[in-house]
Amino acid sequence: DDKSYDENVAMIGEFVTLSPTTVGMVVDYLLRADLAIHNGEKVTEAVMNAFIISLMGAKLVGKIDEVIELQVALAKELAKGADRDQRKVVTYASQLVVYDAVVRAMYFDKNAKPPKASTEDADFVSYLEVSTLGHFIEQEKPVVKIGFSVTGEDSKYVSTSDGDYLTEDSLIDLKTSKTKPS
Repeated sequence: DDKSYDENVAMIGEFVTLSPTTVGMVVDYLLRADLAIHNGEKVTEAVMNAFIISLMGAKLVGKIDEVIELQVALAKELAKGADRDQRKVVTYASQLVVYDAVVRAMYFDKNAKPPKASTEDADFVSYLEVSTLGHFIEQEKPVVKIGFSVTGEDSKYVSTSDGDYLTEDSLIDLKTSKTKPS
């Protein structure tokens, strides 16, 4: 394809039906799971750790069994490696992150229908996640911590902070967008 990365992302992004918040969480959590798997963690543990906020939210609203079923289905699909069905992966992940709102915003719509990823959603999320995963794997300074808070002695110059990824010399807070960075 002769199109640049930015053109491809913008083109696919025009047809995404998932909310930007959902896309951001799905990309981040799938990236966390895939990095953990790449670093030798068992697939089921990687999924549970990556989607821990979803699990906590589900527990608060009495939906723990449904979320565990989704996590198992996601883990089975991720275990297929390159043969996984990205549409299923993105659908499962999108349905899991719905429960994050319970923890993050103390909100849950019991009548909301679980999102189902379209082909465009799966393509867009996969494009963002796989390109970021490739960047992290190929860099000379690998990710040493996934998900962190700056506290104690480390916070003498910063009152409060957290981030998504930590390398030897970088704090990374992942953001996703269908527009070119400004």
